[in-house]
Amino acid sequence: MKTGVRHHDLDDAGRTNGALNVSAHLRSPELVERLRALSGRRVLFHPLPGGAGDSLRQAATYQLFADLDIDFRILSDTDDVSGETLIIGGGGNLVPAFSSVRKTLLRAADAAREVIVLPQTVRGNEDLLERLGPSVEIFCRDAESYLHVLEHRSRAHARLAHDMSFFIDVERLRAAAGPAAEALLAKHAPDRPFARMMADSGHRFFFRKTRGRTKRIRPKSSVDISLAFKTGTKPGEAEVGALALLMYLDGVQELHTERLHVAIVGAMLDKRVYLYDDPLRIAGSAYRHSLHADYPKVQLIE
Repeated sequence: MKTGVRHHDLDDAGRTNGALNVSAHLRSPELVERLRALSGRRVLFHPLPGGAGDSLRQAATYQLFADLDIDFRILSDTDDVSGETLIIGGGGNLVPAFSSVRKTLLRAADAAREVIVLPQTVRGNEDLLERLGPSVEIFCRDAESYLHVLEHRSRAHARLAHDMSFFIDVERLRAAAGPAAEALLAKHAPDRPFARMMADSGHRFFFRKTRGRTKRIRPKSSVDISLAFKTGTKPGEAEVGALALLMYLDGVQELHTERLHVAIVGAMLDKRVYLYDDPLRIAGSAYRHSLHADYPKVQLIE
């Protein structure tokens, strides 16, 4: 995909040509076949909350559901999950710092007919893993997560897959959210001389605003793009943030980031990417599983 977007000039934001660079195996054939078994059925879906990266993953999931003719309803706090099929959105949420996947599994694992967790990073949560039964399937988005599930005597089925971002179809995003995404991009166009200079250079830094999992120094020119394009993760919301993220990064030549989804988008757009690992090795493990072999322009900084 080439949108022709520059951060200081959004006149060309509507142009796209070509496709994202994604090998077929990164679209997780085993996961697709598992979900295909749900074709024509009604399921409950729990989209993960979060920023633009979560919007991207959930938007890709909605597209896949449509392709597979899976009828879904968003899980509410009052839903009775007894006997239902529940799908939990993919991401990096089954780790000690977050609770959405954990809480949903605690609520549903024993009552639902089946629970499918889309590709996740899994760290910690040993007590939860040990109590899960065979009605739960966890698709892991890196080998370390997969081994972590197996090592903690979980009766849940562990599978390997890749991040849901690799399923995204940009043209369908444009059809669903083009004007809204362009308005969001315009809102975040650089308005100060230094910011415009960095945008013109094409070399950008995208680090978290909060230091959280790392003590790495955050450059002053850094933009927390995930927060800037946070639009929600439900249908109609996710598509806007996802498309804005893709269009923004298309105007970059080289990017530095600790956020995995930013690195994945950069890789799919054929950018030079420097991905900085974190103490939980979330970025590094996913890099080795999904990026190292297919994207030589992506480099891991440990």
